[in-house]
Amino acid sequence: MPRQVEIVGSGAKVDQPWYSAWGLEGRIATASADQTGITTIVDITSLTLTWTPTPGRRYRCVIYVRVEDSVVTDIVTITLANGSNTVINTGDCDFGRANTGVPRTLIYNAPASLPQTSVTWKARIGRSVGTGTVKCASSATSFAFITIEDTGPF
Repeated sequence: MPRQVEIVGSGAKVDQPWYSAWGLEGRIATASADQTGITTIVDITSLTLTWTPTPGRRYRCVIYVRVEDSVVTDIVTITLANGSNTVINTGDCDFGRANTGVPRTLIYNAPASLPQTSVTWKARIGRSVGTGTVKCASSATSFAFITIEDTGPF
């Protein structure tokens, strides 16, 4: 199979999409300090990425956080949102013990309909059920992060 194909009628040649680079592409943001006192859905400090999708590619977003809550019966929601706080994906977590860090990962595989303009995605967290306070526990050796990965052509 040829590496390049001709655009019909133009004479121009372009690489086939499977010859493009795959992987992280430098799209990662990390948080290395605790964020405490959370009772409503808020942005996780430093976990925002702005990027431009490449046409014909698939993307996956991964959010990783360690979550603590002061009340064992609370439910905490981790959210992937766009720059206008429109929810793209969510995941809930509950706790076996209060004030104990629980690692959580939220994974989102984007559809083919991403715009080919600048896109902002961010991680958010908050208590969705209960009365306690939430902590997004991060440190220099156990940090929270958000990544956007190119997983290949359609």
